[in-house]
Amino acid sequence: MRPLLESDALAANLRRLAPYVSTALANAARFARRLHAEELTLEHLLCALLADEESALTQLVLFAFADPETIGHEITALAPGILVVTSERCVPFSPRAIGVLEGAREEACAREHAEVSPSHIAIRSVGALEPQIQRALTDAGWTPDGILAGDAFPPGALPPSGPLFRHYSKDARRALATSARVAHGLGRETISPGHLLLAALEAEGGLRERCGLTASRARMVLSGRDADPTPPSDAPISPDEALTSLLGGLPDGAGSEALLSWVLEQGPVELRGLFERQKVGSELLSRARGAFRDPEPPAPVQPGS
Repeated sequence: MRPLLESDALAANLRRLAPYVSTALANAARFARRLHAEELTLEHLLCALLADEESALTQLVLFAFADPETIGHEITALAPGILVVTSERCVPFSPRAIGVLEGAREEACAREHAEVSPSHIAIRSVGALEPQIQRALTDAGWTPDGILAGDAFPPGALPPSGPLFRHYSKDARRALATSARVAHGLGRETISPGHLLLAALEAEGGLRERCGLTASRARMVLSGRDADPTPPSDAPISPDEALTSLLGGLPDGAGSEALLSWVLEQGPVELRGLFERQKVGSELLSRARGAFRDPEPPAPVQPGS
């Protein structure tokens, strides 16, 4: 299995920091890939530490009678990635859903439409589903031929690249928010193409008439088959310059407590304020310094054991 982390400077730092840091960074890399981030950042690392109830950082948060899950949610909202952020949850898109969102922009661009609408999302969502589900949707009324016909879409030169959601219409953005609620309501951890289809059908009233499919019929077809099991990318990811510099400045043997100390003393304003609002500040860290330790990483398995 190829390593998820890729950085010579990082490798040098890992040799002198606490062994647990390697475990935490590997978890952070997996989390960053789940969010479709292009680089590993401090926010991803903090989220990984807060998700581990045995890390010294999480134990310090609990010592302050704060909630690691709440802090993790707020930091996830700040982390680079492609996800829907609400006041209650942060839901990333599945790998195939990302393909749908990019494809919807390509569809609008090819047809010289000025913006991406729920109709473009619906077309590409169905195309990303398994053939047997597509056939079932057709049996339920799905007729895509006339969805993008006519003058219902303002003409314009849509750029094929750039920030993914910049040219999404208000209805399309509302559909993205709805897709997160749909995914959460079905107990899924990511937004799938099926969830995007259901949300598109709810977001654009005229779409249902043009495509012949209602949200309720689509929901029946997708029942139990709405999840996207595609795993996140396992391509190597590199830490950004800020994280590399931060780790390089930590003392030898440092672990998650030293990382929290750095955040509280000189970290980004948003992160400092977030921890301080939860009563996790420098004074508390000073009182509890050394009381909590990171777990030891698992010992390597010996051949034949």
